[in-house]
This record gives sequence, structure tokens and C-alpha cells, in this order.
Amino acid sequence: MIWDVTVVCPLEESYVEAAALNAGTVAEIAAVLKSTKYVGLGSRYIFLSTATESLSLINNSATMYLSITGNELH
Repeated sequence: MIWDVTVVCPLEESYVEAAALNAGTVAEIAAVLKSTKYVGLGSRYIFLSTATESLSLINNSATMYLSITGNELH
């Protein structure tokens, strides 16, 4: 598994408009950009794009992954 974490600021000028639409939108945009960056890895690797906003929101796929792995620890 390859895990790439990025933290973005929704107050950055280029993200303000998207951030105003919905909480977490900027994290989702950043996660898609990371997934695009690593599209060439192929099926040999499992790639998880994790993006969080500096104001504490995390993208959906990372939330799901952390929820699943957290449940496996119990």
C-alpha cells in the first residue's frame, strides 16, 4: 500500500470559491489531484490518497480507510 498525505488550506486564494460551496470540498479536490499524480502505478500497488484541510476536515476515502482499519484493531 502506498499512502500519500497532503494538507491543504481552504483559505488559500485558489481554493476559497470551492471551500465556500461545501465543507471538505478542498480536501476532495486535493485527493483527486494526488490520485491523478499516481495513476501510473498500476495494479501492483494499492494507492490511498489522503487529503485533509488545515481546518480539520479529511477527504471521504481517507475517512473510510481509517474507519475500516480502526475497526480491525479492536
